[in-house]
Amino acid sequence: MRRHAGGWWTGLAVVTVLGAGVRPRLCAAEDALSGVPACVAAESSSASARPATLDAAVGLLAPCAAGLSRRYGLDVRAAKGVLENGEDRGEVMGILLQVPASIPKGSRVLVDLSYAVRERRSGMLLGFPAGVWSGRLEGETQMPSQGEPGVPVWLDGRSLKLDAKLTRIDLHGDLHAVLFDQGDNEMELVAPAAATPRGRTMVTFVKSSDDELGPWPVETIAAHSPGALGGLAASIAIPAELDARLRPAVQRLLSELRRRGSVAVRP
Repeated sequence: MRRHAGGWWTGLAVVTVLGAGVRPRLCAAEDALSGVPACVAAESSSASARPATLDAAVGLLAPCAAGLSRRYGLDVRAAKGVLENGEDRGEVMGILLQVPASIPKGSRVLVDLSYAVRERRSGMLLGFPAGVWSGRLEGETQMPSQGEPGVPVWLDGRSLKLDAKLTRIDLHGDLHAVLFDQGDNEMELVAPAAATPRGRTMVTFVKSSDDELGPWPVETIAAHSPGALGGLAASIAIPAELDARLRPAVQRLLSELRRRGSVAVRP
């Protein structure tokens, strides 16, 4: 997870609405959807009979996403997710056109998709709010991280603060706790939902330059850097502005870090 101004935040990653904030490009944006028959068919169908539910709309866009994948030569998906439409309008559920996190800003696919959704369709697809999402897709192969698992030297643990706005429970019930230091470097913790002990708490570090390390299990970091995560957790305060509904989950996570982060515990 990265903290970027001018973006829409989802339960998984940032939904970046490209346009005014994008560096000048050499070629004009194109409507990504208009040149894909499956997308044209989906929009034509919804024009006469709007999908009854958001899930139905996402399903209707599945062939469209497959066509976009073929057109741009990379994985494009349609999914349901949370869109944040600014401080005044709050969060709403909508349609996300997803691309892998490895796709850089200003690339043709992001520019075209953003233009198609934001400019040509006023942020709506098939009658529902929509955005373009760049992040790690479910099932996507994780690129190997460089270096040994551990707390990176560039993270200033003494100034780490919990980001009350980005810390959240995603659609799967997992807790995402996002912290940042005074250099705008980040640490994200993802803890499985308490009711589904199906996985381990994972830690990802993101340098302000967008270099990323992880995700690694807490136990792996504890084995390579004994005491490091426990020390970080002990210094992290829960801000007053954090949603009261998230406080118990965050407190449990910090307690786990103090316990597991100090001594490697077998999963």
